[in-house]
Amino acid sequence: MFRSTILLSLCLLLSPHLSGQTSDLRVLKGEKARKVNHLLEQKQAKGFSGSIIVEEKGEVTLKVAHGYANRSRKIPYSTTTISTIGSITKPFTATAILNLEEQGKLDLNDPISKFISDLNTKLQSITIHQLLTHQSGLGSILVGNDFRVISREDFILRLKEQRLRFKPGEKVSYSNIGYTVLAYIIEEISGSSYEEYIQSNFLKPLGMHNTGYEFHSWNSESLAVGYRGNSEWGTVYEKIKTTNGNYWNLIGNGGLHTNLDDMYKWYLAMKNHDLISESMLSKLTKPHVKCSPKSITCFQSYAWLALYRNDGKDLVAVSHSGGNDILHADFFWYPEEEIFVFLMTNNSKFPASEVLDEVRAILRN
Repeated sequence: MFRSTILLSLCLLLSPHLSGQTSDLRVLKGEKARKVNHLLEQKQAKGFSGSIIVEEKGEVTLKVAHGYANRSRKIPYSTTTISTIGSITKPFTATAILNLEEQGKLDLNDPISKFISDLNTKLQSITIHQLLTHQSGLGSILVGNDFRVISREDFILRLKEQRLRFKPGEKVSYSNIGYTVLAYIIEEISGSSYEEYIQSNFLKPLGMHNTGYEFHSWNSESLAVGYRGNSEWGTVYEKIKTTNGNYWNLIGNGGLHTNLDDMYKWYLAMKNHDLISESMLSKLTKPHVKCSPKSITCFQSYAWLALYRNDGKDLVAVSHSGGNDILHADFFWYPEEEIFVFLMTNNSKFPASEVLDEVRAILRN
């Protein structure tokens, strides 16, 4: 029996769906980590599936996965399972824009008309800063859904037909379109595709080998399948593939894929200023504008939501969530408390942000 258990463990560790990835190495250290894991075990009994990584005081105390990544094929969700992070794509886009600014290739106060010709008068005045802070007045999506076939050229044509919701800079209103415009600007300046730019400048140097859109040829066994309750929805990766590269409702604003290890590397790059300089991080997390006029602690930074106390003077947390109401992800970092947590789920009944509320309550007492 004991020998059979060892052989089974080895078979799971070396199974094909983990090919090309790091091993499914799990971590469970300390009382808080055990409480969080127990919470997730309880949720698994009710249908939860997903993965989580936690760092406390510079040490990873929890890295586990629960449930199935693929129910029909009985593939467990592992710590190496790859899934979409939805709108957590936006911080990658914002970082790329600040990288170009550091190179002197753009100014954050540049109007988008500098990079896109023949815009109407109202659109011409939108600045890169306003796109980054969701103050552009642009809407959420141009046409259809995330996977509507729309080419780069068609995106720009439809952009030129857009009517603004409000005067640029007047208020904050979340805009997916705005971040796709930023992706377009990145391409115009760099001469590379959006994904090529972030791969060559950030993902490859940081060793994030399981992050991207189409750059990697992941097999289906590596990916988390999304479930709307008990119904199988599929994967974002497979749906993107059907567009033959024409998914400009998503590029720059959503749809990137990653796993726990890669997202942890991105967090470390922020914390340790590895490729993301201290001045760049300061701009990324600066309290540029209140999330709403009545907001006391929530500020819109460049892509990130930043929680501050003392009227925007002291940074408490940096966060972003993402998903499509089926596949979810959530990122929280408390710099002063030295707590980082990243969670991914693949069941519509268990949004990552709701689960993470309970997790954060445990980690922060």
